[in-house]
Amino acid sequence: GPVETTTISEIKTKVVAAGKAVEIKGVIITAVDTFGDYSNHAFVQDPAGGKNSGLFLFGAKYDGGQLSDLKPGDVVDVAGVVSHFTPKETPFNEGKVVVQLEKSIITKKSTGAEPTPTVVTPTELKTDPDATAYEGVLVKIENVKVRQGVDKYGQFQVDGSLQVDDELYAHSTVAVGDCLTITGIPVFF
Repeated sequence: GPVETTTISEIKTKVVAAGKAVEIKGVIITAVDTFGDYSNHAFVQDPAGGKNSGLFLFGAKYDGGQLSDLKPGDVVDVAGVVSHFTPKETPFNEGKVVVQLEKSIITKKSTGAEPTPTVVTPTELKTDPDATAYEGVLVKIENVKVRQGVDKYGQFQVDGSLQVDDELYAHSTVAVGDCLTITGIPVFF
């Protein structure tokens, strides 16, 4: 069918159905995943931020070069296909649906400032409906203590039993009891 111009919020709240070809305009790159085993993905966000403003772009391509040429703050248009992905082989978050775009083509419009992260609590990132609404959004948690050190998967745990992963970067060594402020993009699988 025809490509529908929409918003990230309409995609995240499932106003737009899975399988629909869409275009979103004037969104901001918040991260490009070029780290580790699961690279060649990106995250975009509506400039206003907040709940349901961020989106994961699975297997994205940049029509102006390499995906790694894009930087946080770049203003882009994105065309892709809405997908409701349910991880089947993970022991975490059984039945969790990740709303994302697949087959995404990114077109850079301009260079801009990185968005201001939304300040949230660990509870908001662990409990639905807030957890789902903040998935893919640039967020900040302030003054949390490390409760469990880095495990064999590169994750550590802070207040509220919130797991912090090394999905987008290799974090520095942390120790139990360290007090941190963390800025990042939540994903839930």
